[in-house]
Amino acid sequence: MDANPLVLLLPGLYSIGHKMKARFILKRLPFILLGLGFWALLYVGTAQVLSYVRDIEFIGDLLARRLFSLMFFSLMGFLFLSNLVTAITSFYLSSDLPLLRALPVGEGAILSQKTVYSIVNSSWMVASFVPPVLVAFGTEYGAGAGYYLTVFVAFVLFMLITGGLGIAAAHALTRIFPAGRVRDVLLLLALVFFVVVYYLVRSAVPEDFAQPVEMVNRIMSFKVDSPILPSFWITQAAMPHLAGGTPDYLYIALLFTNGAFFMMVSGLVGKRLYAGNFDRLAPSGGSRRKGRIGYYPGEGMALLYKDVKGFVRDKAQWSQLLIILALAFVYVYNFRIFDIAMVEDAAPYVREGMMLANLLLAGMVLSAVAARFLYTAVSVEGRAFWIVKSAPVGMRRFLIEKLIYGAVPVTVLTLAIVVVTNVFMKMPWPHMFVSVGTVLVLGVSVSALGVGMGAMYPRFKYENIASVSMRLGGLTFMLLAFFLVVATVLMETWVIYLYYARGSFPWPAGIASGVFIVCMNFLAAYYPMRLGIRRLSYNIQL
Repeated sequence: MDANPLVLLLPGLYSIGHKMKARFILKRLPFILLGLGFWALLYVGTAQVLSYVRDIEFIGDLLARRLFSLMFFSLMGFLFLSNLVTAITSFYLSSDLPLLRALPVGEGAILSQKTVYSIVNSSWMVASFVPPVLVAFGTEYGAGAGYYLTVFVAFVLFMLITGGLGIAAAHALTRIFPAGRVRDVLLLLALVFFVVVYYLVRSAVPEDFAQPVEMVNRIMSFKVDSPILPSFWITQAAMPHLAGGTPDYLYIALLFTNGAFFMMVSGLVGKRLYAGNFDRLAPSGGSRRKGRIGYYPGEGMALLYKDVKGFVRDKAQWSQLLIILALAFVYVYNFRIFDIAMVEDAAPYVREGMMLANLLLAGMVLSAVAARFLYTAVSVEGRAFWIVKSAPVGMRRFLIEKLIYGAVPVTVLTLAIVVVTNVFMKMPWPHMFVSVGTVLVLGVSVSALGVGMGAMYPRFKYENIASVSMRLGGLTFMLLAFFLVVATVLMETWVIYLYYARGSFPWPAGIASGVFIVCMNFLAAYYPMRLGIRRLSYNIQL
C-alpha cells in the first residue's frame, strides 16, 4: 500500500495547530517578548550600520549593496552545511525510522516527510534572524511593498536551493561513508566555517570609524558577486527596489527554476540511494582492545569516571563543546581588538565599566553552558537511570558528583575567558581579584542551580539531549541564572559607584554587598540541590 506522499506530514501539522492555542502561547509569552526585543536590537544595529555606510560619499550605496550580497553569500554556505548535517541525522540517524519503515507507506512518503523536516529544522534559525536585517534595509531606503514581497519569495526559493543541494549531498556521502562519521566531520567543518566567516566580517570593521578607508578596501575585496551564485541572484532581484530602479524578474525566475531543479535532484538521488544506504549504518568506531582490562576507579570515583567516559564516547556532546569553544574564541577576540586606552581619557571610569560588562557577559556565557551541560546532567542518564536507582548510591552523592563533574570545567572555562579578556584590557590587580572572585562564586552557584533544577524536572525520554534544556524547566533555569548574574553584578556596581562618589572605599557598603552576594548565591545553590535530591529519591517515571 502506497499512501499519499504527504500523509506523514499530518502529525507535524497537528502539533503546530496544538501549539497555536492561547494557553501554550501565554506560557511562552516572556520568551516571545525576549525574542521580539532581540529583533528590535538587531534592527536598530543594522539601521545604524547602514546609515553610517550610506553617509560615505560616492560609494556609500555601493558598500551597502556589497554588504547585502555578502550577507547572503555567508548564509548560502551556512545553510548548505546545516542542511547537509540535518539531512544525515533526519534520514539516517533519527529514532523514528524503524517505525516509519514499518508503516504501510511507500518510500516516497518517508522521503517527502524527511525532506520537509530537514529544510525546516536547518533553516528556522536563519529565517528568524534575517527579517530584522531585511526590514532595516527596506526602511533605510524607503522601499515599497514590492521589495518586501520580492525578498520574501527570493529567500524561500534560496532555502529550497540550499536544502536540495544539502539533502542530495547527504545521500551521496552516506553511500560512501558511515552516516555517523560524516555527521561528526561536517559539524567540525561547520564550526570552522563559522569562525572563518566571523573573522572575515569582523576584520572589515575599522577600529576607528572616523577613517573608513580601511573598511571600504576590505569590504570591496570580498569576491561574492559571481553570476552563478544564488546570493548574487537575490541581490540583483532586491536592489532595484531599494535603488528606485526597474526590477529584473529574470533573477526571480532563476531562483524559482533552480529551487525546483535541486529539489527534484534531491528526490531522485534519494529514491536511487536511500534504501541501499541503510546497509551502511553499522557503527564506525574503532576496534576494541580484547584481552585487556582497562583502568577502573575505586568506589569513590566510579560515578565521576562513568560520566567522563560517557562524555568522551558521546560525539554529539563533545562536538557541541567545540562549538562553545569557538564562541569563546569569538568573545575573547572582540576584547583583543578593543583598545581601551582610546576611550579612557574621554570616559575616566571605562575600566570599571568594562570589567562589569565583562563579568555580566561572562555570566551569561556561564548560564548558557550550564543550561546545555549541567541542567541536562541528570536527564543524560536516559532510561538507564534505573541502574543508578538500584545501585548502592544515595541521590545526594549522585547529585554532588554531577555538580563536581560539571562545575569544575565550566567554571575553569569562564575563569579563563575573564582572566584573558582582563589581561587584554590591562586591568589592574584589584579589578582582576574582583573578577576572579565573582566568577568562582557564580560558577558554583549557577552550576548547582542547573544540576538541582535538572533533577527537579528530569526528562529521560529524548531523541536529542540538547532539546531537554529548551523545555519550560530549562528556560526557567536560564531566567533564574540570568537574574542571579545580574543581581551579583549590580551589587558590585553599587559599591564601585559609592567608591567614586565618596573618593574612598565604602567599607560598610562593601562588606554588606559581599555578604549579600555570598548569601544569595548560597541559597541559589542549596535549595535547588536539596529539592532535586528529594525529587529523585522518590519513584519517578522513566
